[in-house]
Amino acid sequence: MPLLFVYVELIMLIVLSFLMGCIFTYLITIISSSIKAAVILEEACDTFALMMLMGFETNKEQSEYLIINNEMNDIDAQKVREKINRSFESQVNKKIMIINNNIPVAHKNIINFKNFEELKTYMVDRLRKQNRRR
Repeated sequence: MPLLFVYVELIMLIVLSFLMGCIFTYLITIISSSIKAAVILEEACDTFALMMLMGFETNKEQSEYLIINNEMNDIDAQKVREKINRSFESQVNKKIMIINNNIPVAHKNIINFKNFEELKTYMVDRLRKQNRRR
C-alpha cells in the first residue's frame, strides 16, 4: 500500500511539472507575441504618419497647381487653400479616430497622436530624434 502512494505522488509531481511547464511556455509566448505586436504597431503608426504627411504635401502641391491654372487672385487662392487643407485634415482625423477605435486598450499608449496637428508634431519630433542618433 505505501508503494502505491509513492507512485501516485510521483505521477502527480510529473503531471504538475508538465502543467507548470505548459503554463510557463504559454505565458512566454503571450508576452513575446505582445511585444512583437507592439513593435509592429509602432512601425505601422510611423508609416501611417509618414504617408499622411506625404499626402498632405501632395495635396498642397495640387492645390497650388489649381490656383495657378485658374489664375486666382490672392483672396480666392487663400480661401481655396484653407478649404482644401481643412478638408484634408478632417479626412485624416476621421482615419485616426477609426484607428484609435480599433486598437486594443493595451496598445493605446503606442499611438502618440489623436489628430492631424499632433501627427505633424509627432513626426517632426520623431525625425529630429532619428537625425540626432546619426
